[in-house]
Amino acid sequence: MKEQKIGTFIQQLRKENNLTQKELGEQLNITDKAISKWERGLSCPDISLIIPLARILGVSASELLNGCKDSEPPSKKTETIIEEALEYSDRTSKNRLEKIKMGVLIFCSVTFLLTVFICFICDFYITGRLTWSLVVTASLVFSWLLLLPLLKAKQGCIKMTLYVLSVTIFIYLFVLGQILNLPLVYTLGSAVSGVSLAGIWCMYFLFYQLKHRLWGAFGGLFLLAIAVSLTINHLTSYFLKDYTSDMISDAVNVISLVILSMICFAVDRYVAKKRY
Repeated sequence: MKEQKIGTFIQQLRKENNLTQKELGEQLNITDKAISKWERGLSCPDISLIIPLARILGVSASELLNGCKDSEPPSKKTETIIEEALEYSDRTSKNRLEKIKMGVLIFCSVTFLLTVFICFICDFYITGRLTWSLVVTASLVFSWLLLLPLLKAKQGCIKMTLYVLSVTIFIYLFVLGQILNLPLVYTLGSAVSGVSLAGIWCMYFLFYQLKHRLWGAFGGLFLLAIAVSLTINHLTSYFLKDYTSDMISDAVNVISLVILSMICFAVDRYVAKKRY
């Protein structure tokens, strides 16, 4: 009941300020779908958004939380106390999350180290030297490096992870090729990884630019998948001379992805018309 009251109040204030759901979402750096859920009483704004949302809508934080305007405006001291309490609660939640992330990182690091140690012992005991355990070690180091920005980056953790992936994947493939004494692991792996990374980065920027139009973003993603899959097939046939791709399967995949893309674009167009 409280959520419905706050949602109706947010909708009323948004319209009074001549803002669309999309415009309000952009100012708060969230999607218009989140605004829609607030206004329908399906969810409430995150505590970190209460103060900026109240300022954009031109009301006090206490009025926003009560879901109505006060007959008498709250004193500046009262409003300051409320804002400080909200900021403290938000800060406490973030600190708790950081502690959880640190705990996960420590647990994973210790687990990885123990795994490497056990693999070294088993490998040396069985073969008399280090063989397959080096593959395990390289893979765990690669995984740990990818895990690091996800758990330690203050903001933009996905982008930071992509940066790390873009650099470490080629080093990992080179090391793997040297350990296995298979140059193809590095040459073919690097070519496929390069194309895949280009696709992943395009996907990242696609969803970033169309974060308020997810159906359109998915439509673009399906078209992007066609280009990536066909390029990888071509590279595979270039490096592996005896490899022949199945033309029928490729055609079916391309047609399926085109159909899915068209459906997504049609839904995106329908949603856009309905919204405006």
